Amino acid sequence: VPLEAISGVQPNKSVMMTGTIAANGRIGPIGEVLAKAMAAKEIGAQLFIVPDGQSVEVSYQPEERCSNFGASEVCRVENVPRRTNIQDAANITVVEATTIGDAVRYFLG
Repeated sequence: VPLEAISGVQPNKSVMMTGTIAANGRIGPIGEVLAKAMAAKEIGAQLFIVPDGQSVEVSYQPEERCSNFGASEVCRVENVPRRTNIQDAANITVVEATTIGDAVRYFLG
């Protein structure tokens, strides 16, 4: 059923969202948030709604770290976390939502 049929209000077409929706209305986590935000921006969205806690994407990159012990040097590779702010990286306004009710306000507001 289209949102406008339920609410009587035309939804804001510049708003898009991603996430799973549980039976209790909670919005659950998903992957590839940055790619989805960039795709939303590319097709005209101005506001992108993501699940709570997913406005920052964490990826891990290998980085060599070395320590000197006198005449010896010991190196190891560590996976270092890199935080990417989705809003900055995709150049789109990003808001987090916990429930579908939270998200609907953006579509109707």
